[in-house]
This record gives sequence, C-alpha cells and structure tokens, in this order.
Amino acid sequence: MKTLKPLLIFCAVLLSFSACARQPQDGCAISYEEYFQMSQKYPEVILYNQSPKLSQYNGELGEEDPLLVAFLYKKEASFFKLLIQQERAESGNDNSYIKCYSETVPDSTKLFVYSSMYSSPFILYSMPDTTEVVAILGYIVDPIFVIDVRETWLYVHFIYENNEYKGWIPKTECCSNPYSTCG
Repeated sequence: MKTLKPLLIFCAVLLSFSACARQPQDGCAISYEEYFQMSQKYPEVILYNQSPKLSQYNGELGEEDPLLVAFLYKKEASFFKLLIQQERAESGNDNSYIKCYSETVPDSTKLFVYSSMYSSPFILYSMPDTTEVVAILGYIVDPIFVIDVRETWLYVHFIYENNEYKGWIPKTECCSNPYSTCG
C-alpha cells in the first residue's frame, strides 16, 4: 500500500494538469503544451488589474504593470469568464508549467485587443463563422473593445476614422500583446 500512495498522488497531479487544459480552473498549473492548446481554442484579451478583485494579479512586466493578458473562454449573462496567466515556474523534474487563475468579471469590465492586420484588410463580420461582411477596413491603431465571445470569435466595438463599428472578428485578426501589439 505504501508504494501505491505515491503513484496515486502522481496520477492525481497529472489529471489536474490535463483537466485545466480542458476546462479552466482556479489555480491550475498547465504545461506549455497545454497552454498552446488553450491558445488555439480561446481568444486572448487584455484588461487592467485596477478592480479590487483583479488587483492581486500583475502584468507581464511585474508588480508595476497593470495590464493583464487572459484567455476569454466564456460569457454568461452579464459576466465574462477569464483564465489569467500569472506565473511561469519550473517543476522538480525539469518540466516548465504556467500557473493560471480563473476569474469571473462583470461584462462592464473593459476587455480589449489590438488589430494584427497590418498589411491585410481588417474584416468585420455580421456573425461568427459567416461570410457576411459588415466592413472592410485598414489597420486599426486604437484598442478594440470586446463585447462578447463565441468560441474563437469576438464581438467587438471600436472607432475608426470617426465612425463607430460593431461586429465579429476571428481571433486571428487580433493581438493581445499590449506592448508590441504584435508588430
């Protein structure tokens, strides 16, 4: 029985890692491979840590950095569900992992992205997974605010050349790096 206990603990840890990648959980540790899989499944967004609930988190540049990057994995009623990447660490057996925290924030929280379409048109769609185009625009410099999410699509709102736009964009048209804006 003594040799079975370490094996059971090891299996429980492995299951918790893979469970985080399938359904985001609070305080889960995921491997870089699982993080990459999540990045294919969920759009990343930027938000400020200025609410009391989010002030415990730091941005990529440390304690003075108020900009957080998170996976946006669901919208329910008037809330967004986010998975905030917080720590990169090394485990004892040379496998790196990322510590993530699940948070639910009001949909009044300003979530935003930037355009990643520098040399291609920025296309706004009427619905996710459709070919019905609302607008074809040039490069958008300012933040693009997120209103809703459906799988890998974001419903967004922004101003471009003094006109207001709303529509759906695939995650491939947006960038969640607040410092390089993917340029």
